[in-house]
Amino acid sequence: MHMTTSTRQVGGVTIVDISGRIVLGEESAALRDLVCDLLSKGHKKILFNLGDVNYIDSSGLAIWSVLSRACGSRREN
Repeated sequence: MHMTTSTRQVGGVTIVDISGRIVLGEESAALRDLVCDLLSKGHKKILFNLGDVNYIDSSGLAIWSVLSRACGSRREN
Protein backbone atom coordinates (compact mmCIF):
# COMPACT_ATOMS: atom_id res chain seq x y z
CA MET A 1 0.00 0.00 0.00
CA HIS A 2 1.36 3.40 -0.99
CA MET A 3 1.30 6.36 1.33
CA THR A 4 -1.61 8.75 1.09
CA THR A 5 -2.08 12.04 2.88
CA SER A 6 -4.87 14.47 3.50
CA THR A 7 -4.92 17.69 5.47
CA ARG A 8 -7.62 19.33 7.54
CA GLN A 9 -7.92 22.26 9.91
CA VAL A 10 -9.14 21.93 13.48
CA GLY A 11 -9.00 25.21 15.31
CA GLY A 12 -5.60 26.69 14.56
CA VAL A 13 -3.98 23.31 13.92
CA THR A 14 -3.31 21.69 10.56
CA ILE A 15 -3.74 17.94 10.85
CA VAL A 16 -1.98 15.76 8.30
CA ASP A 17 -3.63 12.33 8.13
CA ILE A 18 -1.18 9.76 6.76
CA SER A 19 -1.95 6.18 5.78
CA GLY A 20 0.04 3.38 4.21
CA ARG A 21 3.81 3.07 4.22
CA ILE A 22 6.45 5.75 4.78
CA VAL A 23 9.54 4.47 2.98
CA LEU A 24 12.56 5.67 1.02
CA GLY A 25 11.62 7.24 -2.28
CA GLU A 26 8.53 9.03 -3.39
CA GLU A 27 6.69 8.60 -0.09
CA SER A 28 9.29 10.36 2.07
CA ALA A 29 9.87 12.98 -0.65
CA ALA A 30 6.12 13.65 -0.91
CA LEU A 31 5.89 14.05 2.86
CA ARG A 32 8.81 16.50 2.87
CA ASP A 33 7.27 18.49 0.01
CA LEU A 34 3.89 18.60 1.75
CA VAL A 35 5.39 19.94 4.98
CA CYS A 36 7.52 22.51 3.13
CA ASP A 37 4.39 23.66 1.30
CA LEU A 38 2.41 23.97 4.54
CA LEU A 39 5.23 25.91 6.19
CA SER A 40 5.57 28.25 3.22
CA LYS A 41 1.85 29.01 3.49
CA GLY A 42 2.27 30.02 7.13
CA HIS A 43 0.99 26.91 8.88
CA LYS A 44 2.88 26.83 12.18
CA LYS A 45 0.97 24.19 14.15
CA ILE A 46 1.11 20.88 12.32
CA LEU A 47 -0.02 17.58 13.81
CA PHE A 48 0.74 14.28 12.10
CA ASN A 49 -1.87 11.55 12.52
CA LEU A 50 0.01 8.27 11.99
CA GLY A 51 -2.87 6.05 13.10
CA ASP A 52 -3.23 4.42 9.68
CA VAL A 53 0.50 4.08 8.91
CA ASN A 54 1.30 0.38 8.81
CA TYR A 55 5.06 0.52 8.12
CA ILE A 56 7.93 3.00 8.43
CA ASP A 57 11.43 2.05 7.24
CA SER A 58 14.65 3.69 8.47
CA SER A 59 14.45 6.35 5.76
CA GLY A 60 10.89 7.04 6.77
CA LEU A 61 12.07 7.57 10.33
CA ALA A 62 14.89 9.82 9.14
CA ILE A 63 12.44 12.15 7.39
CA TRP A 64 11.02 13.12 10.81
CA SER A 65 14.46 14.38 11.85
CA VAL A 66 14.78 16.37 8.63
CA LEU A 67 11.30 17.84 9.07
CA SER A 68 11.98 18.70 12.70
CA ARG A 69 15.09 20.66 11.73
CA ALA A 70 13.23 22.40 8.91
CA CYS A 71 10.44 23.43 11.27
CA GLY A 72 12.95 24.60 13.86
CA SER A 73 14.86 26.76 11.39
CA ARG A 74 11.62 28.34 10.15
CA ARG A 75 10.59 29.12 13.73
CA GLU A 76 13.84 30.99 14.30
CA ASN A 77 13.29 33.22 11.23
